[in-house]
Amino acid sequence: MFFPSCKTISTAGDNKNPLNISFLKIDDVGGRIDWFTGEKHNLVAIDGITNDLMKNTDVFIMNPDGSEKTNITEGTIVPEGFIGNPVWYNDGEHIVFQAENEHSEHRFLNHMAWGINNDLWIITKDGNDPEIIYSTELNHGALHAHFNSEGNTIIFSERTATGQSFEWIERLNLGAGGENQWAGWSIHIADFDINNTGKEKLSNHRNITPNGPGFYETHAITDDNKIVYSFTSGGQGYIDDIFICNVDGSDPVNLINNPGSWEEHGNFSPSGRSMAFLSNRFDTSWEAPRSRTTALRLELYLKREDGIFKLTDHNSQMNEEIRYLVSDFSWNKDGDKILYQVAPMKGIEALSPQIWLLQFDDPQ
Repeated sequence: MFFPSCKTISTAGDNKNPLNISFLKIDDVGGRIDWFTGEKHNLVAIDGITNDLMKNTDVFIMNPDGSEKTNITEGTIVPEGFIGNPVWYNDGEHIVFQAENEHSEHRFLNHMAWGINNDLWIITKDGNDPEIIYSTELNHGALHAHFNSEGNTIIFSERTATGQSFEWIERLNLGAGGENQWAGWSIHIADFDINNTGKEKLSNHRNITPNGPGFYETHAITDDNKIVYSFTSGGQGYIDDIFICNVDGSDPVNLINNPGSWEEHGNFSPSGRSMAFLSNRFDTSWEAPRSRTTALRLELYLKREDGIFKLTDHNSQMNEEIRYLVSDFSWNKDGDKILYQVAPMKGIEALSPQIWLLQFDDPQ
């Protein structure tokens, strides 16, 4: 279904919105997305549910319009369960993704959205030669891998088990042994060589915590080798702000600086002039750290030199029964389109995520 080109609605504190945007709903069964931006092809890697009872997922490739969707992990040696968060390697032939490992209990925190008790795998876009490239220990985690533009560096968020469990969390059986899932995170950096085998693809491992201890979620490495990430201090249960730092962790800079709101998934357009990100700043009833994640609503925003603009408006009705989380997105190579996932939530139940295509009049 096509929505006519329209101007999005500015929220309090945003500049007057000059953007003309059109929307196209691609699919009612979506997941986390990565759109290849090289010259080799124009394919999208995406995960999606393949077992409604167990909520198992697999990795697919498809065209940007949702056609020719092909499951590339089904029937391979990759263990069944939560499989996803795909990212293209620079050659356009390989995809890195997360899969739960032998420590996983297939619980909430073992989903690839959290990455606890997940390993990193690689596979070809044709579904061949899957192999583990990084494994995690009990209640450790690996989340959101990304490559630099040369393809010789990989980053991801890594959790190290804290060893501190809480009885009330343990009773919830979330999948991290009763530990606070927001604590113990860092940014893992390694050299990467596609020509090596398995875990030997990664070498020279190091971890950085540019803002001190807390929760880190990696979003990208820029062309000048700076790391974009989200950070929240002290094990608090929300995502605070988006930062950028040097690859050695020095000189962290807050790119958003909007205390009290939820801000994540900062990702620059191919030109580097704009940064799309997720935020709930439109919802003045929600304020961190007192508000709960079960009341969270998220929309997609764009930061440019002339201001910050709200791009999507799925929560416009502020329905008490259904709330919407725009929860992942990816730019195309020209910077004039974004594919994004929006997950309808009914209470704490996640309904089937949708995939939408957003198109700008001009590259951003």
